[in-house]
Amino acid sequence: RNEFADALRVAQDLARERPDWPVALVIQGMALEGMGKHKEARAAYSQALALEPGNVAALAGLRRAGAQKPTLY
Repeated sequence: RNEFADALRVAQDLARERPDWPVALVIQGMALEGMGKHKEARAAYSQALALEPGNVAALAGLRRAGAQKPTLY
């Protein structure tokens, strides 16, 4: 789980540096998914899709995170 937290921090830094780059948001979504935070992952993927509507990785992530049951923590 620690690797996901590290990846999330890096992705958040990238998103701050390049707010127009959907890849940073996709990485953020993947890290959040790995941490079991599916609602937050869906939000990150949705933000990536707002920047680049055809982003296949964001679409796949959104579908994957949407299929997960919410966690209690």
